[in-house]
Amino acid sequence: MFTGLSQDLRGAFRQLIQAPGFAILAICALALGIGANTAMFSVIQTVLLRPLPYHHADRLVGIGQSRPGTTLTSTTSWLNSRDIGEQSQTLAAVAGYSEDVAVVRADNMSISVAAPGVTVNLFDMLGSKPLLGRTFIPQEGQAGGPDVIVLSEGLWRQLFNGDSGAIGRTVQVNGRARTVVGIMPSTFSFPESMGPDLKKGVWLPIQPTPEMLKDRGYNFFYGLGQMKPGVTVAQVQSEIDAIHSHIQQADPNNAGASLRAVSYQEIVTGPIRPVFIGLLVALSLVLLIACANVTNLMVARCLGRSHEFAVRCALGASRVRLMRQLLAEGAVLSALGCVLGFALAGLSIAAVHKLPAGTIPRGDEISLHWSVILVLAVIATITTVLSSILPALFVSRTDPQPALQAGSRGVGSRHIRRRVSGWLVAGEIALSALLLIGTGLLFRTLWNLEHARLGFDLTNLTYFTAMPADATGFGNMGVTKSDQATAPSVAVTTYQPLLE
Repeated sequence: MFTGLSQDLRGAFRQLIQAPGFAILAICALALGIGANTAMFSVIQTVLLRPLPYHHADRLVGIGQSRPGTTLTSTTSWLNSRDIGEQSQTLAAVAGYSEDVAVVRADNMSISVAAPGVTVNLFDMLGSKPLLGRTFIPQEGQAGGPDVIVLSEGLWRQLFNGDSGAIGRTVQVNGRARTVVGIMPSTFSFPESMGPDLKKGVWLPIQPTPEMLKDRGYNFFYGLGQMKPGVTVAQVQSEIDAIHSHIQQADPNNAGASLRAVSYQEIVTGPIRPVFIGLLVALSLVLLIACANVTNLMVARCLGRSHEFAVRCALGASRVRLMRQLLAEGAVLSALGCVLGFALAGLSIAAVHKLPAGTIPRGDEISLHWSVILVLAVIATITTVLSSILPALFVSRTDPQPALQAGSRGVGSRHIRRRVSGWLVAGEIALSALLLIGTGLLFRTLWNLEHARLGFDLTNLTYFTAMPADATGFGNMGVTKSDQATAPSVAVTTYQPLLE
């Protein structure tokens, strides 16, 4: 068996060397389709399929008010989150977070950073361990609790040059002294919605204020729950609907919008999922076109080798042996196309990493993972079958006598093969037209967005926001008169074009 296989592969290489133009054209066609699909699968595998780097990530759900026109959620109140945590029987734990910014000052250095507030149980619920020190303890999440802070590894290295003695030191956060209790590793970037800014960010404990404890309309808080084993999102939603009904009965004036539970994975990747799926479908059509091209080339090549196959049949070669030879040639073409396609996929992934940070969720994690090798093997098998099956079937029907007779070399067979080639070309044109129409519609949409009239002139306009060192940030902004008198609050320190 292995001897016959090695003979088929050697014969396939000889045939490709004897026809370098055919070989190069077929390999390049397959490489383009395989490379594009491999790169796209790598992106989808990382962004959509690979679990988030948290403990029981598949059981995490976001909880918040229904966002009009979407399946995702918006912020809710501390009271709503508290009630869900106390009354839920389907959730093992309920935590939450808020998105905020802050100015951190240490050792005569001041920097504006992302500063999400988190409940003290969030790190434990996510199963995330600090690089140094500890995370928050229950006392630090109570009203009037200690002023502490957890730094990201990037900010720790910038402010303290990676000194382990930073634990216990004090930094100024929005003009308020806080003690550093822990350092989170660079791999931790929760919440993902704040993007790459968290690589040099901080985490602050949420401490409920009197307003948060009495005003159910004080919506600044993103709820996060961990489902118990075996519980579905639908079951959680049903329970949350019942809890919200109780809230409406107890406080009809401040119940707010209905609450919704959504898989946290969907919250992170939901906005880009349709785009990726559309691209994958388009690239699959490109791969089908490439296979049709190679099939057409191999059919034409079989037509030119009809005399060779007839002689081999006359000399005793079985039809199975001839079919095996063509399948081996298709396998060699697919294998070489996969090698070149793998290189093109690597270049495509490198290009993805050149995109602005935050363009693709989890973009810095995208790589050619080991599972891509399995996908390449599957694609190689599919392309081998698609590109070789028709030529192999034609060869299996070869009748040596007409081909060996002078002046008549398989005219009927040629007619059939030409008809099949015509069908393949028609299929390629149909698929190409479909891609062209879709691309044209997409280009037209982007053109309209780019040239939409906004009602004002964008020429030479820039915008910026600034944050004084004593600002309180958005989430911690005071609402009492005394707080308003002493705590200015505005955001981040950047200059950039108004519309890029």
